[in-house]
Amino acid sequence: MSKKTYSYHEAYDSTLDYFNGDTLATEVWLNKYALKDESGNFYESTPEDMFDRLAKEFYDIEKTYPNPYSYEDIRNAFSDSEHKIKIIPGGSVLAGLGDPNYIGSLSNCLVIDSPEDSYHGIMKSREERVQLMKRRCGVGVDISSLRPAGASVNNPAKSSTGPVSFMDVDSGLTHEVAQSGRRGALMITISCVHPDVLDFIKKKQDLSKVTGANISVQLTNEFMEAVKNDSDYILHWPVDIHIRPEEYKDLEYGKLEVFEIQCGKVYVRRIKAREYWNELIHCAWNTGEPGIMFHDIHIDYSPEGKYDKYRGITTNPCLTGDTLISTSCGEIPLKELVDKFNNGEQVSVISINVDEFPYQVIEEPVVNAVLTKENAEIIKITVESGELSIELKVTPEHKIYVLDKGWVEAKNLATSDYVLEYGIDDVLIARKVVKIEEIEKENVYDITTSINHNFLANNILTHNCGEIFMEKRNSCRLISLNLSSFVENPFTPDATFNYDEFAKTVRLGLHISDDLVDAEIKCVDRIIGSIDKKSTIELNLWEAIRETGRQSRRCGLGITALGDMIAMMGYKFDSQEAFEFVEKVMSSKYKAEVETEVEMASERGTFDGFDTNLEKTGKFSDRLKENVGEELWKKYVEVGRRNVSWSTIAPTGSLSLLTQTTSGIEPIFSAYYTRRKKCGEGDRVDFTDKTGQKFTEYLVIHPQLKKWFNTNGKQVTSELGVDYLENMEYYKLEDMDKIFKYSPWYKSTANDIDWRKRTALQGMIQKYITHSISSTVNLPNSATEQDVADIYMEAYDKCLKGITVYRDGCRDGVLVTANKNCDCAKQSLIHDAPKRPKVLPCDIMRFRNNKEKWIAAVGLYDGQPYEIFSGLAEKLDVPDYVEKGEIIKNKINENYIDEITGEECVRRISRYDLRYIDKNGEEVVVEGINTVFNKEFWNYGKLIAGILRHGMRIEYIINIVKNLSFTNDNINSWKNGVARILKTYCADGEIKGEVCPECGAKIVRENGCKHCTNCTWSACQ
Repeated sequence: MSKKTYSYHEAYDSTLDYFNGDTLATEVWLNKYALKDESGNFYESTPEDMFDRLAKEFYDIEKTYPNPYSYEDIRNAFSDSEHKIKIIPGGSVLAGLGDPNYIGSLSNCLVIDSPEDSYHGIMKSREERVQLMKRRCGVGVDISSLRPAGASVNNPAKSSTGPVSFMDVDSGLTHEVAQSGRRGALMITISCVHPDVLDFIKKKQDLSKVTGANISVQLTNEFMEAVKNDSDYILHWPVDIHIRPEEYKDLEYGKLEVFEIQCGKVYVRRIKAREYWNELIHCAWNTGEPGIMFHDIHIDYSPEGKYDKYRGITTNPCLTGDTLISTSCGEIPLKELVDKFNNGEQVSVISINVDEFPYQVIEEPVVNAVLTKENAEIIKITVESGELSIELKVTPEHKIYVLDKGWVEAKNLATSDYVLEYGIDDVLIARKVVKIEEIEKENVYDITTSINHNFLANNILTHNCGEIFMEKRNSCRLISLNLSSFVENPFTPDATFNYDEFAKTVRLGLHISDDLVDAEIKCVDRIIGSIDKKSTIELNLWEAIRETGRQSRRCGLGITALGDMIAMMGYKFDSQEAFEFVEKVMSSKYKAEVETEVEMASERGTFDGFDTNLEKTGKFSDRLKENVGEELWKKYVEVGRRNVSWSTIAPTGSLSLLTQTTSGIEPIFSAYYTRRKKCGEGDRVDFTDKTGQKFTEYLVIHPQLKKWFNTNGKQVTSELGVDYLENMEYYKLEDMDKIFKYSPWYKSTANDIDWRKRTALQGMIQKYITHSISSTVNLPNSATEQDVADIYMEAYDKCLKGITVYRDGCRDGVLVTANKNCDCAKQSLIHDAPKRPKVLPCDIMRFRNNKEKWIAAVGLYDGQPYEIFSGLAEKLDVPDYVEKGEIIKNKINENYIDEITGEECVRRISRYDLRYIDKNGEEVVVEGINTVFNKEFWNYGKLIAGILRHGMRIEYIINIVKNLSFTNDNINSWKNGVARILKTYCADGEIKGEVCPECGAKIVRENGCKHCTNCTWSACQ
């Protein structure tokens, strides 16, 4: 790497010039991807330097293989002499590849094991997530393995709180982890058959919950057909055992019940599929979550779907049939145990609780036992046992308990490891592994237990089998093709797509995608070398990731700028012409990829375990033959492919800023908008705020819209009778609206297009993508729940692997308890004030107004402010250590003299008392807190309380309070204090109607503080 460095201002100026004045693209590249030294000086002054770095790294790997692409070929694909970007790698690659100081992953996301159903398993899963996120990985995890709420557990709690109860902490961990400006990212999924799936679906309807994760439900074909038929559906746990639904047809709807059946204890809940579906649809309509994933479609239409080792269902860890299993009736060969179980006999095995010391030995029933696979690969492990030895024959993925390490897959064992042998009188003995070898293939078997999740095989402690849907420790290495770069003569009647150049670039892109697997393995080796060897969880995790990457060589060659490509050709996004054109482009890409996969398999070798016989049948194979023709299909199934799976379409938000195009396959969201910038000397003044600060307003315009205008602007403005200005930013908004109607993006923005055509387009593209597609169907705020239901059902019928919807404005409302059929934007207007309970919990808050100490008691209803009592702290005798309490509303009799009759009368009035617990644990009550402060404070407090109770958003109430005008200084101090208190209860998210005073971008509130989404401005600085 060059020793030359650049200051921030030098790099900023040169990069701004590179992006033709695009400040957002400039700041994103400088902050996220440009290499810097420890002092913040830049090694790279523009993205061209970054592309030099990337090309060198890819070429160094490419030249180790036969028939390599040249350095020049790779470099020109990244950016040619006209700065036209044809290929753009994922963000982790841009940030880390070629940086000698980078100790992180090149993968944007990675899927880990589902947590074992124990606190030990949950905590281990959390540690793995943190270890991955700190290395720049997003993480996906499925929680279907955790038992439902109410199920029995072997600890003092007696029953489980269920998987949903753990999601808040999981989300919090995501917020805590950051690496190089990139926050941790988490996707949590659950099976549609899990008894707690409805709680999962509703979890994020409170938008303050699980803010650090996206959630999705895995839907099966069986469930979708039950919805279509309006029939019953049986939820059950464990989710991966087979049950007969007809045996539970008479259960009470909704009630969780437990049964002892042939395969052990099962928890069952009977529901109506259509009611379950309606709840899922409502939640997606209301907040945009959960998304959905079609489990069976994913398996059926993925190239790895035929492979136990790589498909969505992880390889089941298994043992050979002659393995002796310790049971309550003595030692039984595993094959015989499987036969007994399948003949209806109840079998219990010996298992050990290794989460507590001393280890506890129990008997527990087998809940599943099957022949898993015929002719499977086997590892034989030899363990010393006194003067004798013990042999254990297992599949490479089978986990064995190792002292000081925990559960380790057999393929990762070392001859220095010590395993546990179960001896006489329940004594556990540490035994050394002395030999590990591969032997001839055999049939293998699988049993499942449900308490300790382990059993004794040849007296060695091994892990429970029968895992669930998961792409275990597979990562996503992303590279995208910029579709707009292949359009020649864009925005003219002569526009064409260069299919030959595109196919060449696809082939090169797939080569460097495969090279990226090798680059990732090098990075993982660097991570492993940096890990403290005592950190066994982290070390085992990364070693497994390295091995999975080496075996599968999974990669993801995707696309971006679909929306701009369509516009450049002169088509509307949802038109039939666009649909036919995009299919031709995707078909061209797919054929070039398959040809390249076969060529690389011949030259570089196939992924580990390629099997010609498995490739010849199935839905994916049938579709492939249809897409590429029989001749190429035959080569594919006979020669093989290099990568187990090779293409995807991922989000490309930041990358699309660098290519200055639309993102992924998304339509354009907004082609232009207004921003404000503080005026410098001589600048035009368009806006003056309340403080007198002056701003220049200008348009931020999509770069490709500018290119369209450069080609068509003179003709369009002439027809409109509008002056032609070379710089579009100088147009007034009303003129821009007129001009935009002539552009190909008009009526093609995210909220304009027909969702049915949008879904059909995604379904068509999915036919040519081996992984899934990340995309969101944007809907107008007026969209109904039936619209969302139709989209989801259409997605299922079109064989999409997953889909997400977002209804415009559906996350704006803070109140989620309003009528679910109302428009979100209207919720705050029609919300009825909830009746005040006699007792409300409250926060005790203290602050200073000028030099005076003030105090407030804020009554809370469902966690939101309901009423406020505030004034000088000296008026309310509450110790400083008190932060929580309760406000009690009492009805008391008050005597008074009638002013007309002079008679003594009695009336009922409300008195508000404050109750708290002191340091000695004693209850203290302060009576009449509504009377101790200034009477005017209480009167205005009642006004604010009334607004709070009727659901007005707190941001708006703060503005009302701030704009109250008083001549009394005490009242002004009071209103400033109330505004400060209310700010602490503002929900995180975008603040509508406010823009940054520095750059004019959107303002968001996070943790009670407002800051800009674009620059460094913060109200709390």
